[in-house]
Amino acid sequence: MTELIRKVGISKRTFYRWKKQYQGMEADHVWELKHLQEENTRLKRVVADQLVDGRRFRALTVVDNYSRACQIIEVDATLTGRKVVGALDRVVKRTGYLKMITVDNRSEFTSKALDAWAYEHGVKLDFIRPGKPVENAVIESFNGRLRDECLNTNVFISLHDARQKIEAWCIDYNEHRPHGSLGHLTPVEFAKKGAQTSISAVQNF
Repeated sequence: MTELIRKVGISKRTFYRWKKQYQGMEADHVWELKHLQEENTRLKRVVADQLVDGRRFRALTVVDNYSRACQIIEVDATLTGRKVVGALDRVVKRTGYLKMITVDNRSEFTSKALDAWAYEHGVKLDFIRPGKPVENAVIESFNGRLRDECLNTNVFISLHDARQKIEAWCIDYNEHRPHGSLGHLTPVEFAKKGAQTSISAVQNF
């Protein structure tokens, strides 16, 4: 079993957590779960900021864990479960339905609206443990970059202005920012490269 853990590239802790969660798990299931984690979209917490007049707004970020590409940043004064579903509907029009989405335990993610949407389309909602943001490290890193490079360096005069500036940053991030973890390719370049390999053939996109 130690050799399997090494080959798959997961920690012993992750293996035994999966084994406890999925009773009767065989070796093939370990590979499948590893692949699902690599291909899934990391949907995490909402980033909050404010306009010049003091009104608060929130930004829902959806990031693909495989390519690191940001699929959407939904900016609004409030973000309910229904608004999360609306954002995901726009994403899946481009990508197809996902097998699994990782989320935290905020109300918009535990809502009946998102639960019904996931059930209807066969999408697994993978909730991280409360107080364990490291279980969603990709989106944590992305949200930190969004704050440092965009939210903290811009003044937003209106919700429309915030949406435009955040969207411009998102496009730059996806198309012009090489990542060391992606072989110094941008998320868009890496995703296109992946589409030409066997990886794309097993994705349920």
